[in-house]
Amino acid sequence: MGLDVQRIPYSVILIVFAAICVLSIHVTRRRRNVPWIDAGNVMLLIGAMWAAATALSLVAAGSQTETLWDRAQPYAPLIFAVVSLALVWGLTTLRRKDLAEVAQRLVVDEQSDAVLVLDARNCIVSTNDACRRLIDPAPARLDGMPLAEVWPAWAAQVGTLHDGETQIEMALGSKDPRTYQVRISPVADRRGRTLGRVATLRDVSDLKRAEEENRQLYDQLLQARKVEAIGTLAGGIAHDFNNLLTAIQGNATLAKSAIDPDAPVYYDLTEIELACRRAARLTHQLLLFSRKQPVQPEALCLNTVIDELLEMLKRLIGEDVEVSISCAPDLWTAQVDKGSIEQMITNLVVNARDAMPHGGKIAIETRNVVLSQGHEQTTPEAQPGKYVYLEVVDEGMGMDQEVVDRIFEPFFSTKETGKGTGLGLTLVHRIVSQHKGWIQVDSELGRGSTFGVYLPALWEETEKECAQEGTSLRSLGGRGERILLVEDEKSVREFSAKVLGQHGYIVIDVPDVQAAIDALDRASWQFDLVFSDVVLPDRSGLELAEQIRVRDAAFPILLSSGYTGQRSRWETIRERGFNFLQKPYTLTDLLGAVRDAIECVSGDR
Repeated sequence: MGLDVQRIPYSVILIVFAAICVLSIHVTRRRRNVPWIDAGNVMLLIGAMWAAATALSLVAAGSQTETLWDRAQPYAPLIFAVVSLALVWGLTTLRRKDLAEVAQRLVVDEQSDAVLVLDARNCIVSTNDACRRLIDPAPARLDGMPLAEVWPAWAAQVGTLHDGETQIEMALGSKDPRTYQVRISPVADRRGRTLGRVATLRDVSDLKRAEEENRQLYDQLLQARKVEAIGTLAGGIAHDFNNLLTAIQGNATLAKSAIDPDAPVYYDLTEIELACRRAARLTHQLLLFSRKQPVQPEALCLNTVIDELLEMLKRLIGEDVEVSISCAPDLWTAQVDKGSIEQMITNLVVNARDAMPHGGKIAIETRNVVLSQGHEQTTPEAQPGKYVYLEVVDEGMGMDQEVVDRIFEPFFSTKETGKGTGLGLTLVHRIVSQHKGWIQVDSELGRGSTFGVYLPALWEETEKECAQEGTSLRSLGGRGERILLVEDEKSVREFSAKVLGQHGYIVIDVPDVQAAIDALDRASWQFDLVFSDVVLPDRSGLELAEQIRVRDAAFPILLSSGYTGQRSRWETIRERGFNFLQKPYTLTDLLGAVRDAIECVSGDR
């Protein structure tokens, strides 16, 4: 048996064919991650074995010997067709797998979530672009590296995470701490054996921040509604209380005028009047709290306002805080709303008290200040001129510059949750701005705080105030003028009617708007003044006033109320220019307001 040289080329071709089949099996299995026992692999393996056996028989057999090639030659086309089909099928499948892997890689890399694939030993198998951006600094090659070397802080947490979702806060590299939503998914083979885990990290820091901001806004809304509800309650109490005070104080004054000053009861009546004035100040504070006190600018001396507030402030701040007052004796007056200024001073003092939880000293000072040209370089709101200066100094904890810059923001507070509304100093800033002034804050941590308020001084002489000092009840009396009194509170209606009747007026009193209209019609509208409460049972006193003005635009009208909330429509009253008398009023207040209302339009009728 000799070597047949002519068959060597055929043997080489068969050996190459067998090698290609074996290589295809290896690559397909490795890339597709399939077992050896697979349809395509079996066909390729049969083809490879047949090609190898045939090649060996061709080379080893002599030319006269019948070989495996000779025996299988009739079936060669069929064998080549089957093996070729298996080879094409395997390569096509491999191509599709490559395309699927590329598409999957593109999809994973385009995700904003970081994807990290770990094997059973917590070594990195693969990562996407988002994950690689989180690693600072990132190694040139991550595949195969232990997670503990890349993210030491997080590697310890991964071991404690169970499959599913959880949220953790961590700092990756030199970046700020961020909150990530982590989802751990196990990877298993067909037999259920765990090969590793896939960790998906989603940055939810912005979402958490937005949720926190929404929560704060919701808390602020609740706080604002609480303040509004308490304010509405306080305003309602003040309204009813003012009606009672008007009757009590007025009747006490009438009783005093009817007896001798030396009578024993005269002193008791005087004490009733004083108690009513103190109670009126309390209701005034309720209206200030509810922010429903009418804005009535007038020439005032801040020293007088402080003196009237002092007793209330001492009760407010407690016995462990000392208050010292240093007021300039020649302080200029300022055109301000008394209620707003009282609230401003109260808020500043309360803020100073809160800055001293263990007690201390609060100093209140007033003085005249003249600002020359150039002062506005340090304070943008400042303008040259004369100012009344109010200063409130505390010995509290003080504030750093960051807090000072935000101190007037609505709902900003350094107090504990549930303490304070964060609106006190905001309201102070608004009041000062409304009076065309400004406020300066000087504070350092551990050295207390100083709040300085500048209010424009009043240049004109207060002639009206000087003229009123000598006003007598006789000069305020009537001369037979007819007044229609509209008041639903019986005690107030009786007191007002009695006072006006005793001082020269003819009074017709009714309890509601409909009765007032009927009285006007019966008298052919022959009245010199309609004096009406604003809040009435059937309709508003303002509606009555507007109905009267439609018929006679110059008809004298005087409105009164103990509460200037939404029902009283105070803004509309001020815009329409109606005369207004705030309850509780004294006998002198009533007569003066009636006389002014009649005389201010007497020339137009």
